Amino acid sequence: MKLISSTLFVTLLASTTFSLADNAIQQTKATALERIEIAQSAAADEIKKKAMMLAEEAKKAMMMAEEAEKKAMMAAEGEDKKKAMMMAEETKKKAMMAAEEAKKAEMMAAEEDKKAIMMAEEEKKKAMMMAAEETKKKEMMAAEEDKKAMMMAVEACDAAEFAVTGFGNATAAADSIADVVMKVKELSGDAACAIEITGYSSKAGPKSVNMALSEERAEWVKGELMSAGVDLSHTMVKGAGETGQFGSSSANRRVMISVK
Repeated sequence: MKLISSTLFVTLLASTTFSLADNAIQQTKATALERIEIAQSAAADEIKKKAMMLAEEAKKAMMMAEEAEKKAMMAAEGEDKKKAMMMAEETKKKAMMAAEEAKKAEMMAAEEDKKAIMMAEEEKKKAMMMAAEETKKKEMMAAEEDKKAMMMAVEACDAAEFAVTGFGNATAAADSIADVVMKVKELSGDAACAIEITGYSSKAGPKSVNMALSEERAEWVKGELMSAGVDLSHTMVKGAGETGQFGSSSANRRVMISVK
């Protein structure tokens, strides 16, 4: 009985001791867990703090990088602007030089045009002078030929002088000129003789009227000769008015035909 009681006591004691030990273990475990949680929380806070510090540093670094980038862009823009201004200035200088060259070229072209115009005027003047000289030579040659032809005609013609009288006014009777026309035609033949037809008048009446009348008489005789077929290519017709008076008034109303 005593043995059983001792065993039971020991068992109870052991159970109690185990229970206490288990409680102590559980308490220690709980304390350890709590400390672990506290440590973990502290560690997490520290990590979080460090993370926040790192984030802040990263933010600052980002801001610095952005600022540096802005400065770099501003510097680049400033450099580009400077380069652009330099290029614009260089382009402006080149444009001014080109404009100056163009102005010089224009002045040279104007000078060349002026010279060309002067040369053209000079050439024109020379051409006109040469043409005038050539025309003058041709005229002189033609005059010379005419002179030669007239001299030949004169040589072929026999010199003679005829008088047409019987004038009332500007014309004479047909029978008074017919004989003269026939003689002039026979004398000149086929040659172009030099013929001078001069009309006269009396002193009756005004001198101006008499001069006109003498011219009309000379022209009338020329017409009669032309109608008869006389070559009048070397003929001179004129009126002498009251000059060369002789004899009666009727005698002075005459036309003289000179074949030379």
